[in-house]
Amino acid sequence: PIGCHPPSIQHRLDAIIPDHHYHLLTYHIMGLDLPRIIKAYVAKLGWKVSGQQDDNIIMLFGSKEEHHLLVLKGVSAKEYIVIRCLLPQNVPEKSRKRMIEYITRANYGLGHGCFKMDERDGEIEFQSSMDVEGCNEADIMLLLEFYVGVSSGTWDKYEKGIRGIMVDDKTDPAILIQMIEGS
Repeated sequence: PIGCHPPSIQHRLDAIIPDHHYHLLTYHIMGLDLPRIIKAYVAKLGWKVSGQQDDNIIMLFGSKEEHHLLVLKGVSAKEYIVIRCLLPQNVPEKSRKRMIEYITRANYGLGHGCFKMDERDGEIEFQSSMDVEGCNEADIMLLLEFYVGVSSGTWDKYEKGIRGIMVDDKTDPAILIQMIEGS
């Protein structure tokens, strides 16, 4: 993933600090509080936060009938942010085999992130992440804008197919992907 790695700081730290302490020390030196930065990003855009669980900041997008969740989670100790788009409804058990085919076909052409489904309960999501090691807050805000845009755009592109498979037992994943990708 794209990130900000200032070589001057990294070389100086590598010379005096063993590798296994590097990430923890960088976190304290840089003072990254990723959950706070994510909250500032969300507030800047005027998005309404629907909930918060641990460091997950959850927002609801779409209409009452068709909506999805956007979840942003900052992992300060490891200096990355996870971006997840997911449905609040799980894929019915009878549709999961076709959904696996659908997301496998969708993932094949993706440059960043991936769709995945929990086969136990049918939770489906698109997940990507961004490395923010060595970034300052302004850089993180720019990266968030880019990666949230890419992740949401990917979700929007494939969501109708996901919903189609969930409601119609005869929907062919290969045909849906051809229609979506235009191939």
